[in-house]
Amino acid sequence: MKPTAAGLFWLGYAAVLSGALVCCTRAHGAQVEVGAGTAQAQTNGDGTWYQLGNPHALQLRSRAFLLGLTGDVSAHFAWHLDAVDLGTVGVDSWDTVADSNYSLTQRRCLATCDRLAHLVGSGHVYGVAATLEAHTRGAWQIGVEAGPFIYHSRFGIASANYTAVTGWTSPYSGGCNPDYWSAAPGGIARTCSGWHIGAVAGVRVAHGRWALSVRRYWDGAGCPMAATNDPWPPLWHAQTVAMLTYRF
Repeated sequence: MKPTAAGLFWLGYAAVLSGALVCCTRAHGAQVEVGAGTAQAQTNGDGTWYQLGNPHALQLRSRAFLLGLTGDVSAHFAWHLDAVDLGTVGVDSWDTVADSNYSLTQRRCLATCDRLAHLVGSGHVYGVAATLEAHTRGAWQIGVEAGPFIYHSRFGIASANYTAVTGWTSPYSGGCNPDYWSAAPGGIARTCSGWHIGAVAGVRVAHGRWALSVRRYWDGAGCPMAATNDPWPPLWHAQTVAMLTYRF
C-alpha cells in the first residue's frame, strides 16, 4: 500500500520528535504531549462552493489529533511544538453555473435554475504549530498562546451539469466516484495542494498533566489558477479546535 502524504508527514515528525525528545529532556526537561479533540471549520460563506438558497450539505466537523513537545521557559511561560492533524471537511452542493444567477442578499436562484452545477469536494489540513504560552501559577493554570502554523492543505472539487434537482437528498459522501463524474460530459475537476504559513492562537486550562485547550487555526490560503494567477479559495478560511491533551 502506498503511504499517503499525511502518513509520511506523521512518520517523519515522529522520527524527529524521538530525536528531539532525547536531547531536550536531558537539557531542558521537555515533555511529550498528546491530544485528541474536535475541529470545526469556518467556511468562506454563502457563494463559495455552496449556495444557501440551493440544496447543499456541508461536513465541517472532524476529529483532530496532536503529538508534540512542551517545556517551561519560566514560571509563567511555556513553549509548545506540536504536529496536528485537523481532519477532513467537505461539501456536496447544487449551484448556479454563473455567480450572477444567484442572489447573495435574497439567497435564491435568479436564472438558469433548471440547470445547476453539482459540486462535490473535500479538503484536509495537517501541519506544525509552534506557540509561546503565558499562564498563571498554581494547581490550576490558565494560559493564552499564539504562534505560527506551518501547514499542508489539500482541497479538491469536481462538478458536472444536470438538468434537475427535484427530490435532492444526497448527503456529503466524502468524495466523488470517478465513474459517476465521467458519465457526465462537461464536468470539471480541480485540486489544490501545498504548504503554507498561517497562524494559531488559543486558551488553555491545565491541571496536573491534563489540559483542555481551544485553538483557532488560520489555514485557508488560496491557490493560484494557472490561467489567471488569481487565487481560488478552499471551502474554509479557519478552523476552531477543542482538544484534551496529556503530558508524559
